[in-house]
Amino acid sequence: MRLTLRTLLAYLDDTLDPSEIKEIGQKVADSEQAQELIARIKQVTRRRRLTTPPLTGGKGSIDPNAVAEYLDNTLASEQLAEVEQTALSSDVHLAEIAACHQILTLVVGEPALVPPTAKQRFYGLVHGKESSPSRKATKPASASGATSALPREQEGDETLLMGLPLFRQAPWLRWALPVAAVVLLTVMGLALWSALPRHQSELANRDNTGTKDKVASLDKATGQDKTGATGKTGVGETDKTTPPKDKSATDKTPTDKDKTSPRDKPSTDKGPENGGSGGLQETPLPPREPSMERRETARFVSKGQVLVRHPGGSDLWERLAPESPVFTAESLVSLPGYQSELRTSGNVDVLLWGNVPEVVNGGPLESAITLHYNPLLDLEFTLDRGRVYLTSRKEKTAKVRLRFGTGEVWDLDLEPGAVIALQMTREYTYEFQYQPGLAPYMELDFLVVKGEAAVTMGHLFLGDLQPSSHRNRMTWNNKGRAPRPYYAETEPPELSTKPTDPKKATEVKVPLEELAMRLAKNDKMVASNLEEAVESGRALEGVLAVRGLGAIGAIPKVIDILGNPKLAQGARHEAIFVLRAWIGRGTVYDKQLYDPEKKDGWLIKKDYDPIDAKAVFDLLHAFYYLDAQSQPEVIDALINYLRHPKLAVRELAFWHLLRSPAGRVQLNYNATWDQERRDKAVDEMRRLRRENKLPPMRP
Repeated sequence: MRLTLRTLLAYLDDTLDPSEIKEIGQKVADSEQAQELIARIKQVTRRRRLTTPPLTGGKGSIDPNAVAEYLDNTLASEQLAEVEQTALSSDVHLAEIAACHQILTLVVGEPALVPPTAKQRFYGLVHGKESSPSRKATKPASASGATSALPREQEGDETLLMGLPLFRQAPWLRWALPVAAVVLLTVMGLALWSALPRHQSELANRDNTGTKDKVASLDKATGQDKTGATGKTGVGETDKTTPPKDKSATDKTPTDKDKTSPRDKPSTDKGPENGGSGGLQETPLPPREPSMERRETARFVSKGQVLVRHPGGSDLWERLAPESPVFTAESLVSLPGYQSELRTSGNVDVLLWGNVPEVVNGGPLESAITLHYNPLLDLEFTLDRGRVYLTSRKEKTAKVRLRFGTGEVWDLDLEPGAVIALQMTREYTYEFQYQPGLAPYMELDFLVVKGEAAVTMGHLFLGDLQPSSHRNRMTWNNKGRAPRPYYAETEPPELSTKPTDPKKATEVKVPLEELAMRLAKNDKMVASNLEEAVESGRALEGVLAVRGLGAIGAIPKVIDILGNPKLAQGARHEAIFVLRAWIGRGTVYDKQLYDPEKKDGWLIKKDYDPIDAKAVFDLLHAFYYLDAQSQPEVIDALINYLRHPKLAVRELAFWHLLRSPAGRVQLNYNATWDQERRDKAVDEMRRLRRENKLPPMRP
């Protein structure tokens, strides 16, 4: 398949077959021009105040019919180059073609229903040589098959009415019905306005008669502040000096029905995919901030797995023993390679699926979540990073609230027996490169593995998400458009659980078990036990321990590993992966490592002077920029860094060389060698560089 503008649009809008997606994706990765065009397409389709193509022809214009034929792949070959050249040279035409392709992608599977009489009427509007006699409007036949005796004008009116004879029989209804609608809306508005004061007085009376604590607890569960932003008395805290106006209201005891908030009631409005009214919800948006009240809400039921928690007010991570209680408002992390299951009180099981590259190559390593207390829902949690599986054990629809990213909130409806997978990835990528203060690329993968589910995102409702309906997956990211459901295989590569290399998966099984046994010795010394495993001399167990230190944020210890000459090279290289992943979590993590403005951070505290700290910092971010990757002097700079007095700088430079095209040449070097031996290795690399035997870096 050729890499053209049309194939790129199909690739962006997910209309290609899986094999074609892989082929085009590989070509895009190898083509800098294709990547630039993709970025330009995304930019022009979102640009505001962009003009429209001219209606009249002229130089540099495209006929609308040519655009339609181009998108339909029926345009003559001699016109293809002209259309694509015009689109590539004009943002206006490129935006038109890309937007039309997106719209067609959304509606191509659901054509509009047009009444036959309306279709005939539309064709009847065309006159002259452009119209065909066979397309002229025909007179509608009566029920008995006889030709209608109505005048032509009345026939046209009846055609436009599309089968609503009531208007024809009573023409006065054409103006009476709109008037009645206006009157009805006015009456309803007055009724709602008059009901508001009574509702507020009842709520005030209820607060003054002993049920204030109940309302306050619900406010706290939904994350609302009792005092409001200005510090004045709010809904959950009324004026105690106000006497109750209605004694019946003071004696009323809240029932279970009163405890249900409107925002948590299941919506009866189905989405447009289910024949609903467009997917708009009339319920209020969920609270922006979750509750941080600490309550026991689940039990850890997995054996032989490693789940750690970070209790509030403590700097230590603790390992949970099997059958231990799990509390809300605590950070929970399943270390890389371990699958930890939680049995919640709301009958929605949560499986934190930690991964290592030896099992499934790609994706995040640890799985990190925080549970929240909310008595109105079966489960509420924040997915910080990694993968989780949710399984509903309820006999009716389970209500789950998912929080992720920077304030994103989704409400999930899980039918009995439903299983869904969620994976949150945070990283700086080839396309979205690192810049100080710029948020990393965040992506959430949503997959219905089994059963049926529905998702409410703000006012948008998407239902009937299940594998059997070919609507089982959505993808969200913080750099693109809103998610929409589409079909994917039951286990796509991003959410695969099958070992990439069964042999490596078998080899890592024993080190994972040994590390779990080591961590079980003292549940409250997780970081120390991981550090002990790194120094044990067992290569693979040490690598797993380095990943565990990164998962719990023990970055000072990871910095020590990077600069420790007594450890194996594999452990130091794993420390580089961990530090790069740490920076990719968000905008504040890089400054914790090193703040160039304040000359502060963990590197400074580890006795790195500002110049050396800046070198380590830059090498951890290096080669995201295309212009830097294409410069031959980058190789020379890395070779020069191999002589640096700091082991961490030398190891980072060699790490980059191994992953560049220069790494295809066998590089005889070790950052822990003595200076004389290192100098000889550097001189040899420079000789290869002069003889052009060391390939330059490429994107």
